[in-house]
Parts: sequence; structure tokens; C-alpha cells
Amino acid sequence: MGANIKQYKVNGKEYTEIIVEDDGFIVKLCDLGASIRDIEFRGKHMVASPKSFDEFITNGSYYGRTIGRCAGRIAKGKFTINKQTYQLKLNADNMHNMHGGLDGLAFKRWDYNVDEETDRIKVRFTYYMPNMDDGFPGGLSVKVTYTIYNNKVRIDYFGSTTEDTLLNLSNHTYFNIAGNLSHDIMNQVLTINASKYGKPDYTKIIDNIIPITPGNAFDFTKGKRIGERINDPKVMQITNGYDHCFILDNRGLENKAAILTDKESNTKMTVYTSYPSLVIYTCNYTDELVSVGTNKKIMPRDAICFEAQFIPNSVNMPSIKEGENEILRKKNSYNETIIYQFEELNY
Repeated sequence: MGANIKQYKVNGKEYTEIIVEDDGFIVKLCDLGASIRDIEFRGKHMVASPKSFDEFITNGSYYGRTIGRCAGRIAKGKFTINKQTYQLKLNADNMHNMHGGLDGLAFKRWDYNVDEETDRIKVRFTYYMPNMDDGFPGGLSVKVTYTIYNNKVRIDYFGSTTEDTLLNLSNHTYFNIAGNLSHDIMNQVLTINASKYGKPDYTKIIDNIIPITPGNAFDFTKGKRIGERINDPKVMQITNGYDHCFILDNRGLENKAAILTDKESNTKMTVYTSYPSLVIYTCNYTDELVSVGTNKKIMPRDAICFEAQFIPNSVNMPSIKEGENEILRKKNSYNETIIYQFEELNY
């Protein structure tokens, strides 16, 4: 078990890649966006990500990155705390703020340190955002700790603020557990521990949380192929695929939030989280980038994201109580977790 640190220069700036290996399980992290650049399990790449390091840095998307201050969309870029209204920049179709804006945490170079323990390695990324940076109140101190052990990637998020603010951190890795993008995700079987979801309006803002009708396109409680109902008009008409927030029935790390299996590769990935919701995104648009593990371009349905987080735009939803929404009070600390666990299927 060990960690190897590499330095690269891209467009005149230095960036760091931290390669952690644990008995053949390899996780590559990057200081830009406190990111997951790649995951290898049983000799196969488990993610769709730009093949070259330069493209990973410059592509302008969210591959593997820590997204925030606020993951997801904030309606019209507006929110109110303590009777004061804040206006954020609009970077989603010129209508909403998304993933913290054009200069959010995903695009920052973070400080880091590596702690090699006997049975695991921890990589800690830290960043400080000044008061009103990107329009958010409060000086924000953030730490993201990756712990790699036993074919698991555990991500712990910590935050504190000098003023009441918003904080909703998540990870935007594009997974395909077929390995080396050998096929798309349509036949992979997905199970989600959720009987409710956030219904989006025509601008992709959640306007209502509704029960999932058993057997419909959003019902993954018993597990089904991702492609089974992805072309349902209710899935396609707004988001061109799954790009929906599922409200977890059982919040907490002792519960399985989601399970993804691929029979051809005999691979299973389980997601655990302390967050109350899971945004599922099925890589709904073509990207001209060539993916790591293959020389193919990244195409729609090539990957799936599991963005565990607080319900997006919950700051503007009176029905979502504090503690379940995106507000972080200066008297409190932020502490949430996501775990991705990889296993070989046994039939």
C-alpha cells in the first residue's frame, strides 16, 4: 500500500496527481477540484474521465470533482438567509446558479497532505473561500478527506463558516463499472433506496417532492436495468435521461443508498452516504473527450453519476426543514460522507 505524487504543468500552472494503490486497487486524485481522476478495480478503469491529464484540467466540466459551494441548481440564483437576499451568477442556461458557479470549488487548486496508515491512506484537501466569493456570504473553510482501503473510496466533507451561508458538497465522478468503457450503462442494474423523488420543472428546478409510483420509470427500489425505462417521456422530456434527485428512505452510512451491478464484468458498486438525497445523472450528452481506458469518445449513457447531497434548491423550499437543507449556520459545523465500495460479483 502506498501513495505516489506526480507534478504536471498545464498552461503554465502546476497541478498535482496523487496515485494511491492498495493491493491492485488504484485511485488517482487531483488537487484541481479535490478530484477523483480515475479508479482501477481488478485492472479495469471504473470511470469515464478525460484520458490525458491536460484534458482533465482544461475540459471545463465536472469530471470527478468536488462540486460546491452548492451542488445542483439554485432557482434564479437567489436565496434568502436572515431576511437578506443574495443573488448568485447564473451559469445554468442563464436562468439558475449551478454547482457553485463558474468559479466554484470544482475549479480551485486545493492544498493537500497525504497520511499513510497501516491499512489505509488518507488524502486531505483543504480550501478557504473568502466572504462573498462567488456571491455566497461567510468565509468558508472546507476540507475533503479521501480514505482508500479495502476496495473502498470514502469521502468525508467538513466545513465551517464565519457567517450563516449555504454549503452542499458532492462528488461528480462518472462511473462505468463495465471496465474500460467496454459497453455503456444501459444493461447495468441499478437499485436505489428511494420511494420519493424531486419532480423537476421545465428549467430543471425541483418544484415538488412526490411519491414514486411502483413500477414506473423512477422506481428502482427492486433494481432494474438503467435502460429499461430511460426513454420514457417523463424521463426524457426535460433532462434527456436521468438527471433526477431521489430522496433516500433511510439516511445514514449503515444503509445502502444505491447498488450498481454489471454482470458482464462481474462487478458491483455500492454507494453509502449520510446525505438525505442522491442525484442520478446518466451522462446525457456527447463529449468530444477521449476516455481513460479507451480511445473512444465519451457518449450519452456511457456513465452514471451518484451525486449524494442535500436536496438541490432546498433553501428555497419551505417544506424542507433546516438540517435537511443547504443552510450552514456559523454556530454549526458541516460533516457529511459518501462511500463508494467495489466488489466482485459471486454467482
